[in-house]
This record gives sequence, C-alpha cells and structure tokens, in this order.
Amino acid sequence: MTLFHILGLAIIATAVLFGAGCLVGKLLKHRRLRDTVFANLDSARSNGQFERGGYLHGAVPCEIAYDLTTYAEDCENENPDDLLPHVKSWMERVQR
Repeated sequence: MTLFHILGLAIIATAVLFGAGCLVGKLLKHRRLRDTVFANLDSARSNGQFERGGYLHGAVPCEIAYDLTTYAEDCENENPDDLLPHVKSWMERVQR
C-alpha cells in the first residue's frame, strides 16, 4: 500500500468520524430541545395556562412554538420550526 492510499484512507476515516460526530450533535440538540419544550409546557399546564381563560387555551402548535421563543428564556434563541415537532408531540402525549 502506498503513502497515497494510506492518506486517502485517513481522509475517508476522518470524514466518516466527522459525519458521525455531526449526527451525534444533532441528536443531542434534538433531545435537549425536546426536554426543554416538554418542561416549559408541563410548567405552563400546571400553572393553568391551557385551561379556559389561560393564555394558551385553544392555541395551535405553531402559536405555542412561537410563544416559547418569545417568552421562555431557554428557548429565546431557537427557531419556532425546530420546536414545533416537540410541541406537537407534547400535545399528543397530554391528550391521551
């Protein structure tokens, strides 16, 4: 095996490891966002925000995701589109 082949394999291995690292990073961010959204919505629910007369009563998931980015300090820098699947998942879980 020549030095050229060894360098080629090293480059491929680096690319694979980098790709795996990016995937793990995305999975961790996904999990962190899910946990953050669930915690915020659990808190809002326990404070009566989803009850009749509460701020979130009758709100649809996209409105809730936007409100999280506006009012929840730990979601301020997030994109509402990234929070939306977690809001929908939480709402499905609560409605069971």
